[in-house]
Amino acid sequence: MIPIVKNEEMHKLDLLVEKKIKLPLLLLMENAGREVCERVVSVINQEHISYPKILIVCGPGNNGGDGIVCARHLLNRLRLCEITLLILKTKSYSKDSFVNYQVIKELSKYDDRLKIVENDIRKIKKFKPDIIVDAIFGTGFTRKPEGIFRNAIDLINKTSCYKIAVDIASGVNGNSGEVIGPGVKAHKTVTMGLLKPGLILYPGNSYCQDVYIANLGIDYKKLFSPTTFLVELQDIKMIFPKRPPNGHKGHFGSVLVIAGGNGYSGAACLCSLAALKIGAGIVRLAFPETLRGIIEKRINEVIKIPLPATDEGSISLAGYPIIAEYAQKSSIIALGPGLTTNFETKCLVQKIIKTVDLPMVIDADGINNLSMEFLNSLPLRKRKMLILTPHPGEFERLFKVNAREVNRNRIEIVRAWAKRFSITLVLKGRPTVIGTPKGLVFVNPTGNSGLAKGGSGDVLTGMIAGFLAQGATILDSCLLGVYLHGFCADMGVKDKTEYSLLPSDLIKLIPNVIKKIIES
Repeated sequence: MIPIVKNEEMHKLDLLVEKKIKLPLLLLMENAGREVCERVVSVINQEHISYPKILIVCGPGNNGGDGIVCARHLLNRLRLCEITLLILKTKSYSKDSFVNYQVIKELSKYDDRLKIVENDIRKIKKFKPDIIVDAIFGTGFTRKPEGIFRNAIDLINKTSCYKIAVDIASGVNGNSGEVIGPGVKAHKTVTMGLLKPGLILYPGNSYCQDVYIANLGIDYKKLFSPTTFLVELQDIKMIFPKRPPNGHKGHFGSVLVIAGGNGYSGAACLCSLAALKIGAGIVRLAFPETLRGIIEKRINEVIKIPLPATDEGSISLAGYPIIAEYAQKSSIIALGPGLTTNFETKCLVQKIIKTVDLPMVIDADGINNLSMEFLNSLPLRKRKMLILTPHPGEFERLFKVNAREVNRNRIEIVRAWAKRFSITLVLKGRPTVIGTPKGLVFVNPTGNSGLAKGGSGDVLTGMIAGFLAQGATILDSCLLGVYLHGFCADMGVKDKTEYSLLPSDLIKLIPNVIKKIIES
C-alpha cells in the first residue's frame, strides 16, 4: 500500500523532519530539485535528445525553489544544453528558496548555458524547449491562477513538448484534485516524499500523469501512521484466496443473491454469475417468480429460488421465510440489484438485514430501501458486517450529501460516513474508494469509463460477495473485488474500447485477470 497524505499533513511531516531528525528543509529542497533533475535527464536519454533545450518555470514558493535547484543540477549533469529559467515573483521568496535564488543568480554570471528571465513572459516566447519543468505552484495552491501565473500556464500548455510537473501540476488542488482555472497538463509529475490526494482524484489525475514519488532522503512512513492508501497489485496478490488442491464446493462458500424485479432480470443474473465466476462454491439466486422463465433461460450454473411476487413484479414480503431458510445454508448475502423500491420489498430488505446474521453486500435498490435512521437502529455488531456499495447518487439519497460534493471530496466523505455508522463503504466512481469502520480509506487505481454503464455495479457486488464466500475478510473482499473489477475493465477496453465495453464482458474477462494476478 502506498500512503496518501493531505497537504497539511505533508507540511507537518516536513517540519517534523527538521525538528526531530535535524534534517534542514534546505536539504530537502536540494534533494527534491535533484530528483526532478534525474527525471528530466531520464526523458532526455529516452528521447535521444543530443542538445536539450529546457524551460523551467518557477513560482514564488518552495515549489519554485525546487525548480531552481533542478536548473543547477541540470547544468552539472549536462555538458551540452540550453536552460531558460523563468522566475515568476510577485512577492519575496521564502527563506530556503531565496538561498537557491541567490546561488543561481551568481551562477548565471559564469555559465552562458543558463538564461534567467524574471516576470517577463514575452522574452521567452521565441524559446522552443524540448522539455518544460513546471515549478509554479505546489500542492498547497487552492486558488484560481491569475495574472502572470495564468499567462505562464497558458504558454506551457500551448507549447508542444514534454512537460514535467514538480510535486503537482500547477493549478491542481493538492487535496481535492479540483482545477478551478487553467492547469498545466503534465506528461510526468515528480511528487515529493508521499502521494497527495489531488494526484489521484479527478480531474487532477488527468493533469498529473505518470506520477513518480521522489525520495528526499528520509522515510516518511516511519514518522506517522497513515490512514489513506493507494492499493497496489502486490497487495492484491498477497491477499488473494488460496485454493486447496482437495477443495470441494463447500470449501469455497455459498452466496445467496437476493435480486431482481420486473424489468431487472439482468441485474440479478450479472450479480449471480460474477459471484460464481470469481470462485464461490455455490451461488443461489432468490428472485420474484414472475421472472422464472427469463432467468431459467439465461443462467444454468446458479441455483434458482423463485419467490412470491408483488403486483409490481418485485419480491414480496411473503418470500421472507424461504429466504431465512436458505440463509441458514449460506455464507454471504448479496442484496439489492434490480429489487425496485416497492414498499413491500423495502420492508423485506429491512427485515432481512435486521434478522439474518450473515455478512451482506448491499447495492443499488438494497441501498435505496435504507435510511440513516434504519442504520442507526441496528446493533453495532450487525453494522460491522455490512458492505454498502453506492454510486454518488445512491450515497446522496441515503446520507443526504450532495452528489457533487461527494465527488469533490470522496476520500474524506467516505471516511467520515463509514466511521460514523461503523460500516464498510465502497463508493463507486473514478477512483473507487473504500472506507472502513475504523476510518481507514483505500483508493483503487484500476478502472475506466467503460464501467459507466448500468449493470457494472451488479457485477462488482457479485465479485465482492464471491470473495467473502471464499473466506476473505470484509476489507480484503472489497479490495479484491474493486481492484479486479477495474482490472477487467482495463483489459476489456483494449479490444472493446471504453464506448463498447459491456458488464457481461467483465464477467468473461475474470479468468484472464485472475490468471494475470496469480502469475505476476
